[in-house]
Order: sequence, then C-alpha cells, then structure tokens
Amino acid sequence: MALTTNKKNIFYAMLLMYALFSFITPLSSMLFIVPTLIIFSSVILFDDSDVLCLLAFGACFGNCGWKISQFLTTIDIVIGLLIIKQFIIALKTKNKRNIIFISIMVSIVMIVTMYGLIITHFHFYKYAQGLGILLAVTEVGLLGKINLKKLSLVLSFGIIASAILSIIASNCGILVQEPYSLVSSTTVRFGAYFLNVNALALYCSICQACLLTLILTREFHIKNWFWLPLIITGIGFMSFSKTFALITVVTYFMFAIIGFAISKHKKNYIIWSAITLIVLAVVLVVCWDYVEILIGRFGLDKQTSNKLNTITTGRVNIWTVYINKWKSSPLYILFGCGITADNLVNRTTHSLLISLLYKFGIIGTIALIGALIFMFRGRFKGKNIIYWLPLIVILTNGISEDIACSLYTCLPILISLTFALNAKNKQK
Repeated sequence: MALTTNKKNIFYAMLLMYALFSFITPLSSMLFIVPTLIIFSSVILFDDSDVLCLLAFGACFGNCGWKISQFLTTIDIVIGLLIIKQFIIALKTKNKRNIIFISIMVSIVMIVTMYGLIITHFHFYKYAQGLGILLAVTEVGLLGKINLKKLSLVLSFGIIASAILSIIASNCGILVQEPYSLVSSTTVRFGAYFLNVNALALYCSICQACLLTLILTREFHIKNWFWLPLIITGIGFMSFSKTFALITVVTYFMFAIIGFAISKHKKNYIIWSAITLIVLAVVLVVCWDYVEILIGRFGLDKQTSNKLNTITTGRVNIWTVYINKWKSSPLYILFGCGITADNLVNRTTHSLLISLLYKFGIIGTIALIGALIFMFRGRFKGKNIIYWLPLIVILTNGISEDIACSLYTCLPILISLTFALNAKNKQK
C-alpha cells in the first residue's frame, strides 16, 4: 500500500526536500545524489500517481547545473521501473490487457533498439532520448486513478518554485548557469531552473491548460483559483517563446468559448470575462515594452528571402534538413534512422511528427499510434471531452517543438494523456 494513502505529509516533505537539494546541487556533484535517491525511493514508497507528480515536480529543476544528462537518464530509468512493477502486478493478477499491452511495447522497444544499434553508433544518452516517447506511452497506458488536482497543483508550484529559487540562487552565486539567456541586445529570456527557455515555456503551456480544464470542469472554483493560471502564464511569457505566446492566445480563446457554452450562469461568466479583458488590457499597456520585444522576435519587419524561416526562428531550414535525410533512403522512410540517430545541424527536429518519422519511420510511427488507439479503446463512452483539451494544447506545441525526446520533454505528453484517460463521466 502506498504510504501517501495515510501519510500525505511524507509526499509533500519529499517535494520540499527535492526543491531544497536542487537549489544547492550546483555547489557539489555529490549533492545531486540526494534528489536522485528521492525520485528512486518514490517508486517504493508511493503509487504511480504520486510518482508521476514527483517526476513532474522534479522536471522543474531538471537542468540544474551540469547534471542535465544524469537527470534525464534518471527519469527514464524510473519510468522503466514503474513499467516492470506494473508488468509483475499484471502477471500476478492475470490482467490480460496489461500483459498484452506491455508485451507489444517491449517488442517495439527491442526492435527499435536492435535496429538503432545496427545502423548507428550506440550513445547511451541518445538511446535514452529515443526511448522517451515509448516509455511515456507505455507508462500512461498502465496508470491507474490519477489525482488530477494534485498533479496540476504540484506542477504549478514546481514551476513557481523553480522561477523563484533560480533567481535567488543566481543572485547568491550558487547557480552555475544564469537563469537568463541573452539572445539579442534587447531580449533577455528567462529559463528558471529549466535553463532551457523552451522547456520552461512547454511546461507552462501544459500547466495552464490543465488548470483551465479543472476550472472549466468546476474541480477548481474560479473565484479561488483564477490567479494560479495567470501566474503560470506570466512566467511562461518571461521565456519570450513565440510558440508559447501563440498557443496561449489560442488556449485562452478556446477555453473562453467552451466555458461560455457550458456555463449555467452566462451573465456571471460574461462579467468574469469582461474583468479579465480589462485586467489584460491594463497589463498590456503597463508592459507594452515587453510586448513589443515579443512581437519583434517574429521578425515581421525584417526583409528576408525566406520570411517563414525568419518567423519560425530558423525552424523551416531545420525541418528541411531532417526531412531530406529521412527521404534519402527507403529504409529510413519505412523504419527511420534509429533511436540513437544523431541530431542534424546540432539541433533537435523542433517538431514532434518529424522527430517520430526521423527516428521511427512510417512503420514505427504507425505502431505508436496503434498503441495509443489500443490504450484508449473502449474508454471514450460517456467521457467529458473537456479533459482532452490539455492533449490538444500539447500536440499543438508539438508542431514547432520536439516533445518526443527524453521523458523530460515527454512528461507533458504523459500528463496530458492522463487527463484524457482519467476523464470523468459526463454529468447527466
């Protein structure tokens, strides 16, 4: 039995310990062992739901100092241990569905691993990156009942703590790398303990979608919790991510339309929306200098031969390189370039679909989609479609961001899938 069933204070104490040790980790490589042990011990102490919460929280501090690869590998190993644990449970309980599902996914892992070893050199770090999407899909297919409210709150306060502690650590001189990234003479982008500004933006994007979903489904009362998604959105905008800015606008617009459609008190909803728009207008006026910088990052005023490439910060050129490599051989087209395939032009694909095709090919990508269909089969009836909104948001992120690498970037997919799988029945 999970300790958190009766002793929730142990779970929250471990979250606090993780945050504190991550705060001082850059002082000594030995200190990295402590948050790692906390994550590993959670597999024994907690159920999968709480382990997922701890991993989401830990991801907010994942890139501390120069221990990036170790943390990414740690998350992959922990998810692997959870899958082994679930397989043992499935065998003991004779759960045929889980036995079949795990067997299929393990077979895919073995195939892509052997294929990757044959056509590419073995690099453990890249190997872990390639398995990220496979591990995420497998684990989410096995997860039981998830406390969506706790998961969203833990992720929210993890992002907030990451932002605050990174600033303090930087000013105290104990953060190896500044949480800020100077990309031009006028633009300073904030990355918090993520250090990777796009990773911070990605997690803020999925977090605000989860919070808004719970507000729409009335699991969070808007009067008590309206401030939390606004804070997360504010932190996300500090990353000056163009993808985050566009998806945030679409997200809030989409949730506003759906909220109005399902609201039983439309007058009150209109009042709340009007107040929000007024507050937003005031913020835009006060922070207009920052808004101009963000708009300027799109390069609309620049005269270039490839306008689309400029707007996407060079992503079109990156996509072209990866697609050309993928099309260069029938073997690559069908089976991909392997899970340990090198990053081309020293950049990731910056696209979920291109990443899947590049590493797994058409057949591998279809196999993954088939696994997802198998996972959701029979779970659609009577479910509240609103819980699918986080998945829509994160897949939209996947258009311009590579969210199929390690679990560090796959965690948002895992979180959004848990929302869909744990969707409550529609109220009659």
